[in-house]
Amino acid sequence: MYSLDSAMFGMEVPLLPMNFGVVLMERRDLSIEYTVFARSQIQEVEHYLSITFGQVAVDRFRGKILNFERAVCRFPYSFKQVSIEVETRFAVVSKQTSLVYLVENERIVVLALWDNRMKV
Repeated sequence: MYSLDSAMFGMEVPLLPMNFGVVLMERRDLSIEYTVFARSQIQEVEHYLSITFGQVAVDRFRGKILNFERAVCRFPYSFKQVSIEVETRFAVVSKQTSLVYLVENERIVVLALWDNRMKV
């Protein structure tokens, strides 16, 4: 199994297996839930975006949240773990939006979400 042109290097360069014998993350399909606090923060961010940037920004924000949900439901451990004691993880949804979530049994609980541009 070779991918690089032998003329380029004067020899054939073998490819390594994609998984290298290590399981990086487990693929699972989990449900996702939002705390009351996270839901209120989403509404606050949407309000901020609509006033500051318009409806197009709100729609883009919702699309980024949906993309995050799809990814995290399938690969819950792909984002950085924040706490050793609890499976709390930090995700940057976009350069403007971050959130913290918790992995529990067969579900993911979004604890908090914020827009990094908002003035606190």
